[in-house]
Amino acid sequence: MGEEASLKALYNQMYEAMIQKDKAALEEILAQKFELRHMSGMQQNKTAYIDSILNGTLNYYSKEDVEIHVAITGDNASLTGKSIVEAAVFSGAKTHWNLALSMKAEKINQHWQFVFATASIF
Repeated sequence: MGEEASLKALYNQMYEAMIQKDKAALEEILAQKFELRHMSGMQQNKTAYIDSILNGTLNYYSKEDVEIHVAITGDNASLTGKSIVEAAVFSGAKTHWNLALSMKAEKINQHWQFVFATASIF
């Protein structure tokens, strides 16, 4: 599998782990220094983000990809995924979001991990 395909697969694995509330998988996919900037501007580090998924603050139910773009430079990459995501977040109702994640990844110990993500709508 090529590097671009590996990063797209990692994006899909991340969403599957979010849907399944799979802490072990999220721990592997997200680098220790991972940070997420929500569309509200709120930022969460890796631990806070995973905790929010596990405690039900962030609930993900499904994802349908619209497009995924990857750009790789050495051991650094950017990935922009546009997906229709069914979620209920921050005590809101379950709804479909046109969610774009602009992500940065690094190859750490020969494995890609996401180090930063910014969420927005498209």
